[in-house]
Amino acid sequence: MSISIRSNGVALTSGLRSWISDRVELAVERLGRRSQQVHVYFADQNGPNRGGNDKVCRVVVHMAHESSLVIEDRGDSIGALVERVADRVSALIDKRIEKRNTH
Repeated sequence: MSISIRSNGVALTSGLRSWISDRVELAVERLGRRSQQVHVYFADQNGPNRGGNDKVCRVVVHMAHESSLVIEDRGDSIGALVERVADRVSALIDKRIEKRNTH
């Protein structure tokens, strides 16, 4: 599995990038080999000098032989955004696995 992290207008230190990668990997690990690539995108919609819920985090999970999962959320804290998005990715993966097992 490959995880890429991209940022537009959001400063991400190497330590923060490492934590984001670890957190996202934990969220998708149940997919095993079905998860091919995970892309994490960050953007600051209002620019660096304005506050508020203007940071966006989007996670795209590309899976072999299935449609991709796309989750997006907005907020003012990168850490909280990553936690929420990772939790939502985990929940969607659980639903997909459950749905596959019932068919």
